Amino acid sequence: MFSSLTDARQQLVEVLTDPEALESPLTTVEIEQILSHLAPQLWIAPGDGLPERETGTRFGGAPALPPDVDWPIRPVPADLAARAQDLVGNQSWILRHIERALPYEFLAQIELAEAGPVAAELGLPASGRLLFFWDGVGGLTSSEPEFARVLWDETPRDELAQAAIPPVLEELERAYDLTGKYKKPYIYPSRPMRLQPILHLPFCGAREMLDDPLLSMRAEDFDFHCCYHQLLRGEDGMTGREDAGQRRHRLMGTPEPEQDDPRFGVEPNGPADWQLLLQLDLGDLAQNSLVEGTVYFLIAREHLAARDFSSVRAVYSQT
Repeated sequence: MFSSLTDARQQLVEVLTDPEALESPLTTVEIEQILSHLAPQLWIAPGDGLPERETGTRFGGAPALPPDVDWPIRPVPADLAARAQDLVGNQSWILRHIERALPYEFLAQIELAEAGPVAAELGLPASGRLLFFWDGVGGLTSSEPEFARVLWDETPRDELAQAAIPPVLEELERAYDLTGKYKKPYIYPSRPMRLQPILHLPFCGAREMLDDPLLSMRAEDFDFHCCYHQLLRGEDGMTGREDAGQRRHRLMGTPEPEQDDPRFGVEPNGPADWQLLLQLDLGDLAQNSLVEGTVYFLIAREHLAARDFSSVRAVYSQT
């Protein structure tokens, strides 16, 4: 996270031109080329001190919906028979889940007015709210549109009401492991959050670095990869931050890949046509260190421009 171009340049120079940190320190030209990718992004930061509320930016609990909008239901996939051939053995529990039409898990509510002018700069609507739903079982193995639902709602706040959590989600959570040792979240802790404008740089695995002729070779260098990622994550040496998960909740910008850039392999026309809409660290979202992975909500750029959120893809990844 960076506060300004000057801040980013200072940190890059300090870390990446140090011959004690890198056998082949970066040149001034390379530093400036990295800085050419500096871009705005919104960090979804902890809302410490904010009151618990139905409206506003927050994680988990139940969404604030208009009176005429029901909690969305994930339909049974039309190609269920074909999926059944793949979901066997230790994945049969996924098949048992998707063969039923079930409510999506509710992950996050983003109040766009709280982003101020940055929302428009990022290409987002300037008003209303985005509600993010996901099938956290079927979505583990599939990024097809039916496993995610994003609603853009412009209803005035005073006309919204907090939805009731569907009882079946509570039943699924209790039934996941009757011993209580393991937990698959279906309902996430309700927490107020806030939107903080930041500047960010792409990680080595992001398309923007891999497509840059000057930087792509650097991105494959192990020493550079380590130093650069530690810088972006705000880490000191090889010691990870205790708050690393909460720092990864981001709106727009480029993703922080757990493996490959989640935009690779998403149809129809390749990663250049897809934009990160939301990135969530599931362990921090669930407030459970045993929960792993990241979910990336992706939207086609032309759909974002048209304010069409009906075909958003959610890609799950874990190390």
